[in-house]
Amino acid sequence: MNKRKNFDRKRWLVRYETYLNDARGLSKSTQRVYILIATRFLESLSEQGRWIKWSQLTAPAVVRFVRSESSFRTGRGPGTIVYATRSFLRFLVSQGVLAGGIEAAVPTIRSYRHSTLPCYFAEADIVRILKATKGDVRKYAILVLLARLGLRIDEIANLRLDDIDWINGCVVIRAGKNRRERKLPLAQDLAETLLNYLRRARPRVDDRHVFLHLKPPHNAYEGSALGKVVNRLLAKFGMSGGSHRFRHSAATQMVNRGATFKSVADLLGHQSLSSTAIYAKLDLESLKTIALPWPGGNA
Repeated sequence: MNKRKNFDRKRWLVRYETYLNDARGLSKSTQRVYILIATRFLESLSEQGRWIKWSQLTAPAVVRFVRSESSFRTGRGPGTIVYATRSFLRFLVSQGVLAGGIEAAVPTIRSYRHSTLPCYFAEADIVRILKATKGDVRKYAILVLLARLGLRIDEIANLRLDDIDWINGCVVIRAGKNRRERKLPLAQDLAETLLNYLRRARPRVDDRHVFLHLKPPHNAYEGSALGKVVNRLLAKFGMSGGSHRFRHSAATQMVNRGATFKSVADLLGHQSLSSTAIYAKLDLESLKTIALPWPGGNA
């Protein structure tokens, strides 16, 4: 079969995943989203579920896919379709299988930055779920890391025993999504929570990951699997939003307590303060001081 006309979908998706990990350094969660969108893109061009004709990968086909996939998505969804599709096309260009410039065919989907509020848990709800979960030392430790440090679920899954600096009182978060390493404070109660889990619930195996499956062979968690643990726990308490909502909650609490955006950005690992600026809309007390009177009074 002529390589210049057809290619095996699965083979190129595997290569793309390697590219996202090694060349782009994207987090595992972002990689999964991009792979899913790339898969759907190739499925829109596929013949008999496997082979793709290069002749079908045209600019109009790219436009049709992006518009179709974006039509039923809200929030950041359409933007994610654009970024992921453009990323995949650039990858194919870098591999020499497509001519340069095809990525320019990806249409721009109009979106308004900071037009929505980040979803977060009320502090009372976090207290409630932590109090109810305290008897399960493993789940409690995961939730405390989410709630106190605002970690991504992949960062918790990748956390290793060597990353906990008991002497200097800090937790080292290795380079991940933004290729930056950061050190976060290991408060006394957080240290006691982790130590309690390590002593009482963590399987005694050679693997250095902090969180391991309880059943043999006690492998380390993937971020997606750990996320399911959190989602099931939230559902049990009638809460939704996933692990990332804890991250928004941690940032929101800091802002409402007067923390600077630089402090929030350092905690979350944001490279740019513009990524942190969305939380300014949640500092209601400060916003009250600059709000203008509503025309016509209180009516």
